[in-house]
Amino acid sequence: MRAPRPQHSNAGAGASSSGTAGRRALADCARLPDLLDADPAGTLSSLEAARDLRAETRDAGITAAEAVLELALAFHHAALGEQDTVRAAIDRLHELARTGDYAYYADIAHYMGGLPLPGPSTACWLDGAEAVRDRWHCLVETRQAHLGASG
Repeated sequence: MRAPRPQHSNAGAGASSSGTAGRRALADCARLPDLLDADPAGTLSSLEAARDLRAETRDAGITAAEAVLELALAFHHAALGEQDTVRAAIDRLHELARTGDYAYYADIAHYMGGLPLPGPSTACWLDGAEAVRDRWHCLVETRQAHLGASG
């Protein structure tokens, strides 16, 4: 699922002012699933890389990359059954969605973690919220089965 284009004019402004740092943060975000997949147990090295990447994307001012990072981490922690860590990622997603952009990422993180939404969603899902919830949670269950088979 692709994120909608940000509606405010300063989206990516930090990336252009940061130049190389912004491009590096975006490239690193693209590599995050590989980092986490290579280390499914979530050891210190992969999680430390995620923390570093979080700091880089924040410093570069790339909200979209930061939101994708938090969503990837929510998926990772949901697959490991770490509900408290999923909730922490959801809190960060809510903070990133203050402007209204990417607010549905928090819904998706709730769905992945099997957690109830705190209130009505502002997202209008084409297939309905339950179908979307089931699909995202199924991805987590599939990942959990894979981790169980490889562990």
